[in-house]
Amino acid sequence: MNDNYYGTRGAYDFAADKRKKPVEVESNWWQFFSDYRLRCWRDELDDLVEMTGISLLDVCRYLGLTYSKGIGFYDKLPKKRSMYIGIGMAFKQPLETINNWIIRYGMKRKLYVKDLDQDLPWMHLICANYKDRKTSHNYYKDYEYCRAVAHETYLQCWEAEIRGDQITVQIETDLMNVKYDMDSFKTAYVKPRILLDKYVRNYIEAGRKSEGEDAVVSLNSMRGYLDDSMINYLSGSVDTVNVIDLKSGKRTLKFKHVPKSKKAHISLALALGMNRTEIDRYLTMMGFGCLDAVNIDEGILLNMLSLWESEHPKQKWLKLSGEEDDTDGLHTEKRQEAMAERIHLRQDLQEMYYAAGRVFPYLRG
Repeated sequence: MNDNYYGTRGAYDFAADKRKKPVEVESNWWQFFSDYRLRCWRDELDDLVEMTGISLLDVCRYLGLTYSKGIGFYDKLPKKRSMYIGIGMAFKQPLETINNWIIRYGMKRKLYVKDLDQDLPWMHLICANYKDRKTSHNYYKDYEYCRAVAHETYLQCWEAEIRGDQITVQIETDLMNVKYDMDSFKTAYVKPRILLDKYVRNYIEAGRKSEGEDAVVSLNSMRGYLDDSMINYLSGSVDTVNVIDLKSGKRTLKFKHVPKSKKAHISLALALGMNRTEIDRYLTMMGFGCLDAVNIDEGILLNMLSLWESEHPKQKWLKLSGEEDDTDGLHTEKRQEAMAERIHLRQDLQEMYYAAGRVFPYLRG
């Protein structure tokens, strides 16, 4: 863990100490970290004002906000990614800085180039704004136009590929000036999807072993462990769908839903039985930050996970987070015992939260 990026190593170590109780973790958070992220955010803004000469009044004007004594994005952490993007663009910041803000302060997914519908236009505008730092053009306000151009460009390229005129196409120069395969947007988040598929396949296999080789075991048979929304997400592999409106005859794009919140992805990881290390790996693949003890909910979760892992040593036999699935040589009985512990992880955690007098926040994906 990077101390400068996630707060302090001490926060993580304290929360992950299984000897600590949730009430101690919460007390420690209130004493040291309840306003930590906001203080860091304000320090960054103050440094940028001093370094660039751009005032908070200038930022408000750039965003089209009314300037007042209590500036919303300074008094409180912004909740929307678009606000971090706009503030960063007002200060002429690069994409890397804005993505860091989104992850660290917003606790949301960073901008992703294969998200054509929303993120790619933002990435283009941020890069153009950064390169064009000496002008006063407001690239932030060009978003809807750029998004429409991206959408139309993709449709035109799709049509060209269907006709067989070209296999690889160039997104126009006003869209990053980079070549993209037509299938690239359909393979968004392919690495985390492969990782999730490992867990699903192993649990289905375990169910077949326990119920007999002829038993019909599928993703749907995991209801009770997985929510319906999780099953729907895990059963799909295509992120963009090209459809024709029967009334207008126009071709449009529909984007397969990918959960947007970090909490939803944590819920999914827990439902599939991921331990702390595996959850961090999965969240990083999805463009989020790792579990962060400076956040009270995630600090409590780290504490509970640490305790659960110490009480369920068999789950460590099953390792699915590496580049290779190294469980193939694992004895069948050991494999099933490990999976049995892991598949009950979320239910076990819910009971642990209940015993500690707390509400379990990861019930739904």
